[in-house]
Amino acid sequence: MRIQSLIGLASKRNKMGGPFRVWTAAKNLDQPEGSGRVSIEILKQNLKSMNVIPKTMKRWIDQAIDSEIFTEDKSGRFYRYKGVPRAAVTFRAQTVMTAVKLDDPHRLFSTGWLGVVWACFLESLNRDSPTSREVLYLISGVPESTQRYYERQAADLITVYVSATKVGMLAEKNPDKRREILRALRVSQENDSYRLVGNCIVEQLPNVYSITDVNLCKIGRSRKSRKELANLLNKVQQVDDDLHRVYYSTQKSAQKGAERNDRTSHWFIEQDHRGINWYGKIDK
Repeated sequence: MRIQSLIGLASKRNKMGGPFRVWTAAKNLDQPEGSGRVSIEILKQNLKSMNVIPKTMKRWIDQAIDSEIFTEDKSGRFYRYKGVPRAAVTFRAQTVMTAVKLDDPHRLFSTGWLGVVWACFLESLNRDSPTSREVLYLISGVPESTQRYYERQAADLITVYVSATKVGMLAEKNPDKRREILRALRVSQENDSYRLVGNCIVEQLPNVYSITDVNLCKIGRSRKSRKELANLLNKVQQVDDDLHRVYYSTQKSAQKGAERNDRTSHWFIEQDHRGINWYGKIDK
């Protein structure tokens, strides 16, 4: 089953976890593939096979219809569902990433499903290098404490490798003075990652994550979805100043776009609060 992890995490924040899961099931069941519609009977049979009880199934589907994720066609036999960019707007996701394939689809419909979505997100990053929790928060919007909770939920899928480097030794024995020395060191070095381990002062390094039973789909297929989503966000975003936001996928393309508008009196570039899409700001 293919999973759009950032949309799933956004659905939790907006209390739309049920519609996200039936939308994901529908996307993986459409016939013919890519048609944008799914047989109502096949969808319900699939959800039943995932041990979703009828009452819960009806509530999720009703929510999906109310939020216009699903629309029933005239024949009453099919649901048409929104594509990835428009669904991302409905679920209030700021961007999308490369989809991943979950080996066991039942996990998405069981207790701890958000831990599974978090594992999918970590796999979507496609990183083997250390990644700090601050960066994960900027991309996903998930606070650090919640990240740890999700990792405990999906401990069989997520292996976290914690590492640190030794900075020095501390001979002081008095606990209060030890804490004072550590605080002073953090301030002087402008680094909050220093920790005391016995008599050693160590610098905590960002974690490295290894994910099992989740595989990255073909890289590059999400580029078109990100571009369309950026255009949709530009149309629906409520701007509280006199500037117009034009979204781009990279800083370089944002720079070029802003330079093309150098006839305006003012422009600059910044990232959105998720740290994903770059946009140029130009005078209206």
